[in-house]
Amino acid sequence: MMGNFQALDIGLGLMFIYLVLSLVCTGLNEFAAGIFQRRRRNLLKGLEFILTHTPNSNAVENFKNHPLIKSMYGNKFQASYVPPHIFSTVLLDLLPKADPQTPTTMQDIRQVITPPQTPGQASPPSMLYETLRVLANEADNNMTQLKKNIEAWYNEAMVGTSGRFRARTQAIVFVIAIIVAFGTNADTFEITKTLSQNSSLRAMLVAQTEQLKNGASDTTIPTFTLENLKKTGLQLGWETFPPPIADLGFKKFMGLLITAIAISLGAPFWFDLLKKVANVRAGSLSPDEVEKEKKKSRSTS
Repeated sequence: MMGNFQALDIGLGLMFIYLVLSLVCTGLNEFAAGIFQRRRRNLLKGLEFILTHTPNSNAVENFKNHPLIKSMYGNKFQASYVPPHIFSTVLLDLLPKADPQTPTTMQDIRQVITPPQTPGQASPPSMLYETLRVLANEADNNMTQLKKNIEAWYNEAMVGTSGRFRARTQAIVFVIAIIVAFGTNADTFEITKTLSQNSSLRAMLVAQTEQLKNGASDTTIPTFTLENLKKTGLQLGWETFPPPIADLGFKKFMGLLITAIAISLGAPFWFDLLKKVANVRAGSLSPDEVEKEKKKSRSTS
């Protein structure tokens, strides 16, 4: 069987190694995101973009210091997400009104967002107030509908903020992937060569893919560690670090770069692809070969 499916098994082994390394990248990225509070900072940038288009330059600070926000997220505002209904409630409550102790009415909102009619009058229009005026007109003086309009607008604004966050995250993940690939010396060319020459390693990795296929999830850290891989003959890591310049030729560089690009695609990508290829492989086996594979899987696990 292995003669007929050797190329497929090499591919499965390579995908499994990419999956393990991708999980390492995910863990490092989550650690960095927590240390540098990237999600919180991203939310603050989104709020700043929305709220600072107002004559009040302290809009973001006022938002963070609102009693409702402080009661939910603390004095230091550790939030990475503010629900739309909370945003609309706080935003409307922060608008200037005659009596700060009373609920905000449509009349209060109209007085704030209506452009001045007298030439040279103070209170210059802002993008935020212009947006609220449009949303209020669409709501037809219905406060409930206005809040829904604000929530929909907030969601759309946050979509753009989230897109920029994902783009920055992907760039960070790629840098981490380069570090992981280089640090583990995970050269795709050398790994492929080892898999093609080491049948026991192929069998062991195929057995691991079967375990993943039968009930594991992409968030489950495989119990088959890189140390186990090294014991089978797979060359990971460097004999000396930093490695000699002579060991870093063009082929080595390209092998490490291919690995970095591959593992930057993420664990979910490799988990799904690995399961599909494993299903194709299993569907290509005869009943006798399936039984042999089960016995081999038990013996290598």
